[in-house]
Amino acid sequence: MIDCIFCKIIAGEISSQKVYEDKDIIVILDISQLTLGHSIVIPKNHKRWLWDHEDEEYCKIMKISKKIANSMREALGIEWVEMIVAGIGVEHTHVHILPRYEDDGHKEIPMPETKTKEFKEEEIKEVLEKIKNALVV
Repeated sequence: MIDCIFCKIIAGEISSQKVYEDKDIIVILDISQLTLGHSIVIPKNHKRWLWDHEDEEYCKIMKISKKIANSMREALGIEWVEMIVAGIGVEHTHVHILPRYEDDGHKEIPMPETKTKEFKEEEIKEVLEKIKNALVV
């Protein structure tokens, strides 16, 4: 899709901070970190809704989401990781994986308008490397 920002990221037309990539899926850090390490799982096959993907693709999206969440738990020393499936905002299936911290300032389900902290570039790079190093796919 020509106007899809995620398709442009997948094609390498827009830079991103990659957590993981294979032939079917890319995982990047969200440009708006609601919590430190907030990542997005994006299938390369452009479909708006998760439910429109074939079963095999759907299962792979969930499998990679689980791997990312568990890597966050290990790398960041946290228990709670939240998953939010989306198809709005950017009309391309994506799954938000949010590491949750006791002092992150968000309610049970964080929303962009509840963002409470700005993170330094060094903090973001450090958490990216921690997650990537813990990732076993």
